[in-house]
Amino acid sequence: MSPIGFTKAKSQTRTTNTTMTTRQEGTASSQKPEQPNLEPTKERILKALREESNGRLTKNELVNKFFRDPGKELYYKAEQELVDEEHIERCRGRKGGISLVQRGDSQSQIDPESSDSTAEESLSGERGHYEPVLQQIKKYWTEERSVKYVYGAVTAYQGRRDTGGRWSRPDITLCTVSKWIFSPRPEGEVRTIEVKLFDDRLDIIGVYEALAHKSRSHYSYLMIVDFPREGLNSDQRQGFDKIMAAADSHGIGIITVPDSNNWSTWEFLLEPTRSDAAPQEINDFLYDQFPKPERDEFESEINTIDNGVYN
Repeated sequence: MSPIGFTKAKSQTRTTNTTMTTRQEGTASSQKPEQPNLEPTKERILKALREESNGRLTKNELVNKFFRDPGKELYYKAEQELVDEEHIERCRGRKGGISLVQRGDSQSQIDPESSDSTAEESLSGERGHYEPVLQQIKKYWTEERSVKYVYGAVTAYQGRRDTGGRWSRPDITLCTVSKWIFSPRPEGEVRTIEVKLFDDRLDIIGVYEALAHKSRSHYSYLMIVDFPREGLNSDQRQGFDKIMAAADSHGIGIITVPDSNNWSTWEFLLEPTRSDAAPQEINDFLYDQFPKPERDEFESEINTIDNGVYN
């Protein structure tokens, strides 16, 4: 499938509609099953973890303890609520499983991957662009004819939560619902954006950070904010050409943004190529990093499509 292209905002802007119609809401609500009470299962999980000396249960131990009673589906719903509430975290590695969150750890919003003062100064400058960029995307991304709905969230703030290793935290994550003329049904796709300031510290590292996100998303972009309106001098052009070449070779999209609050200034210089990430990896990424309210909205939209009331 070819990746979605991009267009600048049209002179007559359409209003983004990310809600269902009254008819859709009525149909979806009538088919929505009653939500189970997860509290007893959550308490059982926490009790089992507290009884372990290291506060951890492996995947095999979880299967033996919970998959028969209360059942696999109910267990995973309870597990996800505990992860969202930051009572537990998922363990990586061969044995997998879950462990209790150590409350002694600081839940600072400073990314522990950025340890030096220079990196923290740059990160601080980038943060001011996250929300304006996200709002512009929510308002205008559906100008592209194939994109019907956009759900997005700032995912940079994960504190010390285990998100899969170095460079594993996209600054912004988008979930889009696209409809293609040759496809019998719409599709959901996940896109990640790494935001970098245009300054003397800008280099190809941003491309490799975006590439790390591509293993758990369909498309990945490097967005360069505060990009010069008046063009680049010879030294800047030489460095930027290296970034473009690296991005092109790895299938990373490039977006330059002179003004985070003005979509009409944005340039989509490179379209990303679709990744071959495993569906399970993308699904796990959404559960691990996408905020619950936005995740529930996106899931509801996909379920609406599956129930045949999408138009």
